[in-house]
Amino acid sequence: MEALNQFRELALNGEYEKSLQSFDEFTKEVKCMEKDKEKNTMIEGYSWKQMQNELCKEAHVVKQIIHELNAFKQSIDFGDIGPNVQEQEEKEVKKAKPILHGANNNTVKTIKKQVSKTSRSKLSLTGKTPVQSTITNNNNSNSEAKIKPIGFSENESTKGEKEKKYECPKGIDQEIVSMIEDSVIDRSNGISWLDIASLNEVKSLLQETIILPSVMPEIFKGIRKPLKSILLFGPPGTGKTMLAKAVANNKDSIFFNVAPSLVVSKWRGDSSKLIKVLFEMARFYSPSVIFFDEIDSIGSERSANGEHEATRQMKSELLIQMDGVNNCKDCRVIILGATNHPWLIDDALRRRFEKRIYVPLPDKPARIQLFQMYLKDMELYKDVEFPMLADLTEGYNGADINAICRDAAMISIRTQIQRFYSGSNFNLNSQTLQNIQIQNVPISVQDFQSAVSRIKSSVSFQDLEKHTKWFQTFGSL
Repeated sequence: MEALNQFRELALNGEYEKSLQSFDEFTKEVKCMEKDKEKNTMIEGYSWKQMQNELCKEAHVVKQIIHELNAFKQSIDFGDIGPNVQEQEEKEVKKAKPILHGANNNTVKTIKKQVSKTSRSKLSLTGKTPVQSTITNNNNSNSEAKIKPIGFSENESTKGEKEKKYECPKGIDQEIVSMIEDSVIDRSNGISWLDIASLNEVKSLLQETIILPSVMPEIFKGIRKPLKSILLFGPPGTGKTMLAKAVANNKDSIFFNVAPSLVVSKWRGDSSKLIKVLFEMARFYSPSVIFFDEIDSIGSERSANGEHEATRQMKSELLIQMDGVNNCKDCRVIILGATNHPWLIDDALRRRFEKRIYVPLPDKPARIQLFQMYLKDMELYKDVEFPMLADLTEGYNGADINAICRDAAMISIRTQIQRFYSGSNFNLNSQTLQNIQIQNVPISVQDFQSAVSRIKSSVSFQDLEKHTKWFQTFGSL
């Protein structure tokens, strides 16, 4: 067994050729032992033949190391490219010391797997020396760095993934694409669904259309496919734009805010191009939402008299992109429109909105909730009751109630300032305000009554009748 110990000690010290000579001596001893029947016994459950097969694997590892060292000697000289290659290879060989040192006389089964993870296996597969393989890999990494797109980022949020970047098609100016990219809303607008009072049915429908298909796409297939277009109409100040802001705060889709000034151009044909590129970008960044605020200004009824041809082309392009032959079935683009005059919309555009939802004036529970939201950070007297305030503001929209709360909160401040200055001597500036000590006085019921007497509802009864009649004729909730 002395030859076996010498074989392993020489291999650990890097004297590979001498270690193979010791291995040959050990194989001769094993053959002699196999011929001697008295010594042909089992050692810890292994026969001499099994031990020889396992130790042949160790010898094969040593032969591979010798082969690679010879390959390094014959490799091409590339100049000063780093530390000595032979020193690097010897460091890799020394990493196998714990495995050889920990091997017992029975078996070493993991040596070959360990060596296959090093550069020696790459040498046998590629036919290149480790130096040549390193240079090839460096060249490949440099070439990949040169073709990284603009949207590529390696921070923690993207984790090395390549973001999609829309390329300007042929025949379209880059300025058009830049204008549409500027219309993308930042998701950090701070508006959530909880900031919208009441309108539970509308919020539920929007969440069902925009959020749920992204979370459970396997359910929304076939007849359950999500809606493609929704129209929100109603009197002004009822929360249509707030609903759109809550949709924009969704992280699962890209939100395009399209104002009439974006798509209407004085140059002939540019409006149609803007509409086409807008929908192409929305399909490219799918899932996405396109919000048309005051859609009646760009989608009014088409008429033969007094309408410019470019305007008709823009409306026709909008209709084609919303529901045309060439639309992508796999792309999920949702069109969200808002208007205060739904009766002015073209009949073909009205048909393309699958849901036409009426956003009415807030009822009494909704008005109570609005007062609670607007006055949550203000001090109130104990006699101020929200149901009483809701009765005072019947027929008011959400914007009017907001104005009433702001005006009522300022009444006590105005009263304190007017105590110091009255009549013609009233001159308010930064110097005079330093002499005034203003206290934070709670809001009283009289303050709200005074604000309601000065601020009237901005919605007329005739407008409510029009919206109600149009909803009864064309509404779809």
